[in-house]
Amino acid sequence: MLQDIDTLIEMAESENDETLESEIENEISLFEKEFNDLEFKNMLSDKDDVRDAILTINSGAGGTES
Repeated sequence: MLQDIDTLIEMAESENDETLESEIENEISLFEKEFNDLEFKNMLSDKDDVRDAILTINSGAGGTES
């Protein structure tokens, strides 16, 4: 995908073609979405990530009446 973006940029620069700008922006948006999806999947790839968790919230300064 990065190679496609590089190729489009090179074509636009060599031909001074501004019409490719929207296509380049679209390719970059698709790349960012794929990257973010992969990054999120990577964060949840540990063997224990499928298990439940218990979250406890305790009051801070001011005591329990706050």
